[in-house]
Amino acid sequence: MATLVIRDVSPEVHRLLKERAERHHRSLSKEVIAILEDSVIPSGAPLPPLVKGAFPLTPDWVGEARRTGRE
Repeated sequence: MATLVIRDVSPEVHRLLKERAERHHRSLSKEVIAILEDSVIPSGAPLPPLVKGAFPLTPDWVGEARRTGRE
């Protein structure tokens, strides 16, 4: 994985990011990664089909749910 350093983030933006990360039960780094991914990876990927009235909890589906805050 690559490393990205972000400098000169205002205290207000930092505080808001930390609050958002807490709401999503993620670290600050994971929250920023999720925000960046959401901004550059096309959304609208279809949800998996219902199977006997329930979601098939595949590892890919769970990972996507976590990444998008649907925990």
